[in-house]
Amino acid sequence: MEGGWGKREGYPVTMQRWKEGLIATAVVGLCVYGVVAQFSGAAAPEAPQRLIRPIEMGALLEADVTLRDVGDPPKPRNVMGSYGRTATVLYTWSEACPCILDLEPRLRRLAERFGPEQGVAWLALAGEPGESLEELRAKRDAMQTFYPVLRDPEQLVCRRLGLVHAGQVAVLDGAGRLVYRGAVDAHWREGKAEFLESALAATVRGEQPTTSEEPRRYGCEYSVPASCLSDESTETE
Repeated sequence: MEGGWGKREGYPVTMQRWKEGLIATAVVGLCVYGVVAQFSGAAAPEAPQRLIRPIEMGALLEADVTLRDVGDPPKPRNVMGSYGRTATVLYTWSEACPCILDLEPRLRRLAERFGPEQGVAWLALAGEPGESLEELRAKRDAMQTFYPVLRDPEQLVCRRLGLVHAGQVAVLDGAGRLVYRGAVDAHWREGKAEFLESALAATVRGEQPTTSEEPRRYGCEYSVPASCLSDESTETE
């Protein structure tokens, strides 16, 4: 018999069987743990974040979610508890997106026509994950926004609405149903269609907006807030 444990007769086979048995035992153990955890209420390993699917047009936005504003100190605000009597405008926002400054005067003019007296509520959702509370607060103060800015870094509400760019809006009717989502308007092109204005006018009257969804985008894609892009200038998308 040669020296060295690696060459002893029968040892490699025995070692291989031992390894296979150890692996099988581990697999069975994990399965048993999963069953026990399910019935005993024990905490299982954290699963990957689930996909948040956007709701369909006309569906109720059941956003029983509490987000914090950018005040000092930040205050919690329940999204559903902030809905307007006749309509709610949810506006995706970002500190770094230049489109926000561009859109602000137009939104202010709309808010003068469609405000609390008409039962319309306005909320901004800051959905850019990398923006700090201090950055958002400074931008809000500099702009003196007429709407509260709520932090939604996980995009729990933004993605539920199907909004992935800063500078987009969604309109809910008095019951919380989605009646419009998309661009504020089309001021970047000839014709300058007023999507949000038309949607609000119809919703406040209790009617269905003629245009329920405007797929052409103007704004900054979240996590890439570098410039104001519209689909007119990004035909490759």
